[in-house]
Amino acid sequence: MKLCPFLAAAMLLAVWSPGKAQETTIAASAGPWFSDTASSVYSLALYKPFIGPFDYGIGISHLTASSGAESRLVTGGEVSVGLFRQRPGPYGVAAASLGMEHSSGDFDAAWSVGGGYSVTPVGPVSLGLEVAYRVEDRSTRGFWRLDPAGWRGVLAQVQLKVALGRRSRSGSRSETREPAVRPERTRDTGPPAIPQPRADGPREVAAFREAVVETALDVMGTPYQWGGDEEGGFDCSGLIHYAYGERGLILPRTSRDQARMGMQVSRNVDELQPGDILAFSDRGGPVTHVGLYVGDGLFIHSSSSGVMLSSLVSSEGDGRWWRQRWVSARRIIN
Repeated sequence: MKLCPFLAAAMLLAVWSPGKAQETTIAASAGPWFSDTASSVYSLALYKPFIGPFDYGIGISHLTASSGAESRLVTGGEVSVGLFRQRPGPYGVAAASLGMEHSSGDFDAAWSVGGGYSVTPVGPVSLGLEVAYRVEDRSTRGFWRLDPAGWRGVLAQVQLKVALGRRSRSGSRSETREPAVRPERTRDTGPPAIPQPRADGPREVAAFREAVVETALDVMGTPYQWGGDEEGGFDCSGLIHYAYGERGLILPRTSRDQARMGMQVSRNVDELQPGDILAFSDRGGPVTHVGLYVGDGLFIHSSSSGVMLSSLVSSEGDGRWWRQRWVSARRIIN
C-alpha cells in the first residue's frame, strides 16, 4: 500500500488530540453503505468537546467496495462535527473524509450527514446506531461538480464508544472536614430543612460549601448518564444531588426543583459563593440544566462530555454560550 503524506498526518491526528483526557471519547464504527456497490465503511475516531453541545472528531476511515469486476479499497482521514454526540440519546453528525485508493493511488473525497442514537449500558461504554446519507467524489473533483461515476447512498453503522480519562475518587484531593450540622439521610426527596450553623456559623457554613464543591470535583471526568446520581455516571441534577447528599443534605432530584431551593442571589459572579446552584434555560423557557459554582468564575456540571468545569466569564470556549443561558443562582445554606 502506498502511504501518502495526508494519510500519515491523518493517522497521527487520530492518535493525538489536544485537551483534557477526561473530555475525550474514542469511537469505533462499522457498517454497510447502500450505494451502487456492495460496500462497507469502517472508522476509528476521537471526539472532543467544541462549543456547547457541539463536538469535533478526528479519525481514520476505510472503505471496501466491489462492483462487478471492480474492487476498491480506500483508506484516509476523516473529520466530523457532532451535536449531542457525546451523551446518550439522539444526536446529529456531519463528516468529510479524504482517502487514497490502494491500487491507483488516486484521492477520493466523501461527505455525509445524518444522525444516530446511543445508549450507555455500563460505565463509560456506549453503544449506538448511526444512519447518514453519504456521497463519494472520486478523483476529488469537488462536491459542486461531482463525477457521474461517484457513488451515493445511505450508510448505516453500529458504533462502540468509550469515554477516556475518567478520574477516580482516590485521587490526590485531600478530604475536607464535615460541617458541624449534618442532618440524617432520608428517602424523602422533598425539600429538607436547611441546617442552621452554630455561634461560629460563618466558618461552619464556609466549610460546608467547600466540602460540597470538593465532593463534586472528586468525580471530575465521570461520564454523563441520564438519570444518574452515583459515581458510575451523573446527569446535571444528579451531580448536585450527589455532592450535597454525600455531605448529609438531601436535595430534590430534578433540576427544576433544585433551582427553587434555598434563597435567590444575584447573577453577579463577584457575589457568588462556592456551592451556589446555577440554573440555565434555553431561550427563556423552563430550567433545563444546573451546575455548582466552584469559584473564580467557574462552575462544575455534568454535560454531554461528562462531569467538567466551565466558565461564566471567559470569552473563549463555551463561556459565552453558558452566560447567555444562565437565568438564576440559588444559595442553599446562608
